[in-house]
Amino acid sequence: MNHRDILSQSANLLRSRNDQHGQEEDVMDRACKIFENITGVEMSLYEGAMFMHAYEMARMKKNRRNMQGLMASIDYLALSGQFASADTAMDEAEEDIREMAMKLAPMPRPPVTDTNRVDDQG
Repeated sequence: MNHRDILSQSANLLRSRNDQHGQEEDVMDRACKIFENITGVEMSLYEGAMFMHAYEMARMKKNRRNMQGLMASIDYLALSGQFASADTAMDEAEEDIREMAMKLAPMPRPPVTDTNRVDDQG
């Protein structure tokens, strides 16, 4: 099997999983929320997908020729790329908001201390 066949079958596997379980984005979001409810630790979609990629790779230790596991690993890696791009877009949007806030918001005054106190004596 060549790399094009592997990528094609990987895409087919992802489509069949979507048909069976729903959109991977929704499933990963739900899994991350369940993880947070169980552990109290927040997990991003990117971290969830990377964990599942690592999990699939770990399972291959016993059988490196398991094409189903390899294709699942490829799918999780692709999803992590999608989620990383979405996180980057959010970070950029948040940076734009921060820049706008700095332009529009008045600068906070430093607290008055003994060293910068202005008193009536001059």
